[in-house]
Amino acid sequence: MVRTPLALVLLQFPLSFGALMAAMFYPPAGSAAVLITPGESSAAHAINWARAHDAALLGLAADGQTPVVRLSGDANAFAAIAAGFIPLAADLATCGTAPQSMGIQK
Repeated sequence: MVRTPLALVLLQFPLSFGALMAAMFYPPAGSAAVLITPGESSAAHAINWARAHDAALLGLAADGQTPVVRLSGDANAFAAIAAGFIPLAADLATCGTAPQSMGIQK
């Protein structure tokens, strides 16, 4: 019987867990995504990115500062990651503010 070193098992667990979490929260094309802006970025930066990539702004998340957009075409999750955002799959129920009430045109 072959014994697996404990260090290898301890390394595989967090990698497997991380892969499952990434798959669970990754927004597929055409779905709503919350664009989290880490660091010093602002919601305005995310909204400007969404406009430049023709991503429909669906509203703001419940915190009132994080934009929720529909990813499709040029505005996919990989483009959002390349721009410095963390896109997480979102349910439209997470939208707290509709774009019309924010003065934003779709």
